[in-house]
Amino acid sequence: MRIFDQLNGLKSVHIIDCLSLNNYFAQQIINLTKPFKLKSLSLREISESEIESLKLLIQKSCDYLENFGKKNYQTSSKKEKKLKRGCSIIFEQLNVLESVHLINCNSLNTGFSQQVINLTKPLKLKSLFIQELGAISEIDSLQLLIQKSCDYLENFGYDCGLIYPPGLIQIPQAMRQLFELIVKHCKNIKFLDLNINDNPIIYPALNLIENIKHNLNYLTISIHDNNGHNSIILQKLGKIIPLKLEYLHLYLYYIKAYDFEVFLKSSQDTFTKKLLISNITKGQDILPSIKTYIMKKRRVKYLAINNALFRSEFVSDELFSLEDEVKEFMLYDIKVKSYYGLAINMDDFMKEVI
Repeated sequence: MRIFDQLNGLKSVHIIDCLSLNNYFAQQIINLTKPFKLKSLSLREISESEIESLKLLIQKSCDYLENFGKKNYQTSSKKEKKLKRGCSIIFEQLNVLESVHLINCNSLNTGFSQQVINLTKPLKLKSLFIQELGAISEIDSLQLLIQKSCDYLENFGYDCGLIYPPGLIQIPQAMRQLFELIVKHCKNIKFLDLNINDNPIIYPALNLIENIKHNLNYLTISIHDNNGHNSIILQKLGKIIPLKLEYLHLYLYYIKAYDFEVFLKSSQDTFTKKLLISNITKGQDILPSIKTYIMKKRRVKYLAINNALFRSEFVSDELFSLEDEVKEFMLYDIKVKSYYGLAINMDDFMKEVI
């Protein structure tokens, strides 16, 4: 209690990745004699017993709260009804928020989305990252959610995994429709993270990138299979990416040197501050093309390459481990970095956003 009393002089308070929000904690805040200037609240879980505490906390700080995030929204069937009602009340009290973030969302049922749709004011959903999908109905819910918040959405990610459950072969087709919806309504996306493993969504995904490129600043594309998707992406992507990117991450399955050269040639007017390339399986030697089209033209500031074959007689996990190569890139003011050190950590990125 003494600690909270001493926080009255702070301009703002931020609670990030909160794992527990019990009644005792919330009651301490409610009993403060001065306003609690809670600006950011990011939760990892919501249990049934914590709904009431969360409501009290929001009521105490509603004049100051600007950012709200929720990770892993999922419930058991036993608790679902009560949690839906509690979350509905909470969302009604969040109308003053500057932003809402749904991260690593692996359940998005119709009931939850309908609560959002029924809100009397816009839901300022700034970030939406879908971890996996369990039913076609969840894509329908996702479409409703995006329609409600399309003017505010800036960060979007989709990762359905590698194999759909039996009976869900319609999901790629539904995702194609979802991408078309985003193209039509969401004009402010800056951060895009796509896992592309299905033929029906390759071209809609490329169309999405092209249509949002005027604001796009962070782009990650992941491909985990060997069905020719790599070639399509690399041969088309260079023509549609923005002329300037803060971050480009290509996580691909067996890169062919010819396809990669096509990508570099068609994107030679693009400057990327941070370029990351990873081969899930070691592909062909792409280093000569990188030197010709990236290094000598100084098209990146930071470069990281993982799991690539740089010499026929030598296999290295990272370009960063090859001292002579690192020095050569330095001559062109390009800093070769550790792949895992340069890759965006989603938790850290969202803390900056929130």
